[in-house]
Amino acid sequence: MTGTDPVAALEQLAVMRERGLVTAEEYDAKRAEILARLNQQAPPGPPAAPPIAPPFRAAPPPPAKKEGSAAGGAILLILIIAGAWWFFGRDSGGGGAPIVQDPVWTPPAGFTRYDAGTGYRWIEPAAGDCIGDKCWAMEVVTRAGCPTSLYVELSLVDSSGTAVGYTNDVAGAVSAGQKARLTFDSFEASARTARLTQLNCY
Repeated sequence: MTGTDPVAALEQLAVMRERGLVTAEEYDAKRAEILARLNQQAPPGPPAAPPIAPPFRAAPPPPAKKEGSAAGGAILLILIIAGAWWFFGRDSGGGGAPIVQDPVWTPPAGFTRYDAGTGYRWIEPAAGDCIGDKCWAMEVVTRAGCPTSLYVELSLVDSSGTAVGYTNDVAGAVSAGQKARLTFDSFEASARTARLTQLNCY
């Protein structure tokens, strides 16, 4: 195959391999020899172009500094710390601001405390106040007042301690600390005494 056209030599070599005239090792060696001769005969190509640098791109300017951003961040941090101190430290006993506890309300002298905001005392019924066979009277005082009304109910009890009925009275709006007078009548013959069962402020 020496002196023949390299391309033709490659085609002839391929035919010889298909017919089993050459072994695989001989085929590889001869093919490498023909390709080397082909590369030597190839005319030199044009010179490679020099690499082109990418277009120049100016670096972006640094972001403009926002006026007051540092001061605003410091103020926000102070507010967060102050809020956390107020929320967690105010009642922890570790230096937080003490909580002022609302003192227990005490009714005026002579009154019995019914609940956190009301007190009462039994009084003698005034002449002309009673219309029933039995009559009781009471004064009620409230801590914050009753904007609409004051309702009081008594349970009627016989001599054996059994409840045999009830009586009630309603007063209008009552101011804070103002005394309200209520009268309770009953026609229950077996009633011997009365017990306070309800005292509601509306």
